[in-house]
Amino acid sequence: ACHPSDLSSSLPHRTPEQLISLASTIASSELSSEQKVIVEQILLDIPRTYPDHVTFGAGLPSLPEDLHHVFCSSSSSSVPTDSLPFATTAQRQLYEVLRTFSLHNKSTGYCQGMSYLVGVMIMMGFGPEEACFGFSTLITRDLQGYYLPRMPQLIYHSKLFSKMIEHTSPALAAHLEHEGVGDPIMYVTPWWMCMFTSFPYWECVLRIWDIFLFEGIPGLFRVSLAIMHMCRQAMMDLQGTEMLLPFLLRPPIQSLGGVSVLFDLASKIDITTVLQAAISGVATSELGMAVQQGTREEAGSPSPRKRKLRSSVGLSPPKRSLFGRLIGSIATPSSLVSSMPAHGANTTGRARRGRAQHPLSTHRVPSRSAYTSINATPSPPHSYYNS
Repeated sequence: ACHPSDLSSSLPHRTPEQLISLASTIASSELSSEQKVIVEQILLDIPRTYPDHVTFGAGLPSLPEDLHHVFCSSSSSSVPTDSLPFATTAQRQLYEVLRTFSLHNKSTGYCQGMSYLVGVMIMMGFGPEEACFGFSTLITRDLQGYYLPRMPQLIYHSKLFSKMIEHTSPALAAHLEHEGVGDPIMYVTPWWMCMFTSFPYWECVLRIWDIFLFEGIPGLFRVSLAIMHMCRQAMMDLQGTEMLLPFLLRPPIQSLGGVSVLFDLASKIDITTVLQAAISGVATSELGMAVQQGTREEAGSPSPRKRKLRSSVGLSPPKRSLFGRLIGSIATPSSLVSSMPAHGANTTGRARRGRAQHPLSTHRVPSRSAYTSINATPSPPHSYYNS
């Protein structure tokens, strides 16, 4: 059988029909030890995905140990999908899509959170081939860096979002920082990696997906910023991480005005201007940190006379401290920007032509140049919202 690593074609360039034979080939392939670990993790996550939804077996007896035991107890490194005791057809399809994608896309593999995105497509009536095609396109177009090791894109975007909050709501940013939740990575990780599917209002989730499919990452920023603006007063009245973090993980949108109010706020945000200001702010912060680091290193370096003396007695130049080497080994947002996958503005633009009306038709779809440029000058806070 063909080994999964030999399948080098890109999924987005295949038609759904071509994915049928691809999935069949991968299903019958022998797995390496590393790939078997990935499949084991997928099997553990299948029963945890939408456990309260009837499509995925709500109320049916299907425990994670059932799937995991059958797979791990097999003497072969290839287990037919039909032999696994899934509770519903949707669970089987979810497994097939995640397995095919993870074994095919070696650079990304599988990461927890992916199952929720595929699950939405299956609940919306996508077949396994269509869901695999759509999910792969979604990941490679916008979200690949969210699921790579160390999550470079997610970390950088959380820093951008922090700057957006500072520019649009300075008092809220200061309050969150003072109460211990100043770093958005604490709550935007489940928001973005699960595409807001943890929110209790399904109408809200589907409308967020509409915006994301039209706008890409700027759409995620737009809705996230609207949520912060909508919940601002409620958060200002809360104190401590133990009160603010649960509130942010599942914001009570219905009790604060409802879905219509949220998306009305989102439609008024000039996301291009906000993004430009945030990117400039992050770049400035990174430059300041680099200057401070350089000043400290320069102040701690030995003089030329001392270096000459060390050389004359056979001593090597002083090495950086262990802490300094540890910090230096951590990728910073500025270094991650250059390694982030490029976003195909032209391809996305062509795909959007002729589509249905934008879900926020009162506001122009933002240019993706705002997402990559760091040369824009920030505008005053009052201009971030259109009247």
